[in-house]
Amino acid sequence: MTKRMISIFFMIFSFTILSACESEQDIDKLIQNYVKEKYGFTADITNREGKNEGNMGDRTYTVQKSSKPQIKFQVHLTGMLKSKIEGDNYHDQKKAYELSQKFFKFNQPKLEMLNFEDVYFTASTGGLVVNAVSSKEISFNQPGSIDHLLEFVLIANTFKNEHLPSTSSIESIKIFNKTTKLTFALNEINTITNKDALLKELNNDPDFVNDSLFKRDFTAFQLMEKELEKIGYRFTNGLTIGMVKESIYCYGKNITNGECTGGYEVKLDGPKDPKNLFALVQILKNNQEIKIKDIVIPGSPLIMIENIESITSAQQIKLMLDK
Repeated sequence: MTKRMISIFFMIFSFTILSACESEQDIDKLIQNYVKEKYGFTADITNREGKNEGNMGDRTYTVQKSSKPQIKFQVHLTGMLKSKIEGDNYHDQKKAYELSQKFFKFNQPKLEMLNFEDVYFTASTGGLVVNAVSSKEISFNQPGSIDHLLEFVLIANTFKNEHLPSTSSIESIKIFNKTTKLTFALNEINTITNKDALLKELNNDPDFVNDSLFKRDFTAFQLMEKELEKIGYRFTNGLTIGMVKESIYCYGKNITNGECTGGYEVKLDGPKDPKNLFALVQILKNNQEIKIKDIVIPGSPLIMIENIESITSAQQIKLMLDK
């Protein structure tokens, strides 16, 4: 076969592959036509899961019924080059919606008194998920809010026992706090029958614990920030708590009974030489209010000093940096 023929075949093959590729609009239309044909209503796509080699084209799109009730449900697709719809869970989500309407009808006065709103159920592979918005802050620092949360859990458990078939269950409760923008989940709610059990479950959620501790100890964090600024360091993302784009976080393994007993990780910007880093370590070790375990200084090079309690000299830091 001549080089010219090889080139022609390659061009034809490449054109075939490219022409087979679908656009986002093509897939959206495929899904919308499928929903319209199967259920007789139009739907808006609210979330698209991308296809890649990792999932071999198996992915899920979330759509929402355009007319009321605006039920959200998932459409499952497969295929790398050409998408094919495998099915959907509309009927499961419709049933969950109807149960949430029933739940709200029976409990509306109590829910309003407890500061919970926008309660709705969604179906998952493990059972029902109860989603709710709290208009008031829920925190360890406000015992009354924990009492209200416990009442909400008990209401959900009573509803499950009285109105759900024995084959159904509530997998979890997800709460979005309108005040703090924090979302947290309670799992195995059938085991939550008293305040101690609720506190134990909340202690298993690092985000909830971090949020409560940060608010309780905010003044101490502010004082730490001022001390760090004196030696040329500042929190990378300001005085913020969180795992990803924030500056301070206490991981689950370092939390005991709602306290950061193992110490926080802090992300800082500032000098990266051993002398200044050792001065930084000493200030953080000497802080009596907040325990710091690890230091991360982003950038190139990335500096990570773990277990600062074990650091006793600038030379020790230099040896770490030279590795």
